[in-house]
Amino acid sequence: MGTDDLHRKRRKERQKRLEEIRSIRASTWLIVSQGTETEPNYFNSFADFLNEHGKNEIEVKAIGVGKCPKGLVKRVEYFFEKVDREIGKVKIPYEKVCVVFDKDSFEPEDFNTAIQMGEERNYIVAWSNECFELWFLQHFDYYHVQTGREAYETKLTEILTQKLGQPTKYDKADKKIFEYLMQYGSLKDAIKNANRLLDEFCDEKSHVKKSPATNVVKLIERLMEEAGYDLE
Repeated sequence: MGTDDLHRKRRKERQKRLEEIRSIRASTWLIVSQGTETEPNYFNSFADFLNEHGKNEIEVKAIGVGKCPKGLVKRVEYFFEKVDREIGKVKIPYEKVCVVFDKDSFEPEDFNTAIQMGEERNYIVAWSNECFELWFLQHFDYYHVQTGREAYETKLTEILTQKLGQPTKYDKADKKIFEYLMQYGSLKDAIKNANRLLDEFCDEKSHVKKSPATNVVKLIERLMEEAGYDLE
């Protein structure tokens, strides 16, 4: 084999490796949440579901980093610095980085600033106002009451007790929550209801004033699209 042929062969091999790396990166997702249990449990379970029922395999790593320090700069920057440190640990950087947080963890201006900072870093920002449990409730009904986390958790306790036929207190650390949502609720309805909530605030520029609302649904839709999962 001549020198030119050898160079061409090596170029093709390098190109093939680059294409393989791009292919791997395109299907990898890093989801970082403030919540250390609820959100990671949900998204990891959702990823398993998509890989079982979708057309394409995706790799999702969902982790919780805990609450951030008080104060705008420390709270927001510390949160995103932890995301950056996590990205730096992987050999093949994640193609899509998502941050998930709730309004009830922030002061009003902190909440808007956190969303802006995430978008400036090209992260996929999935926020909930007031909290992530609002997304859970949409699986059962169009829930559009402006209340806090405790009211959402009480409502979920009532729903689970009714659906399971026995007293069942909603526990954010319960790893069966995803199973309950899929078995007794409707993902299709949740997507419709959550998008309806967002539509009610389509003219509102301040995210903190979009209450109740959650754009977690947009992350859900992107994951479904990537996995090639279609709702019946």
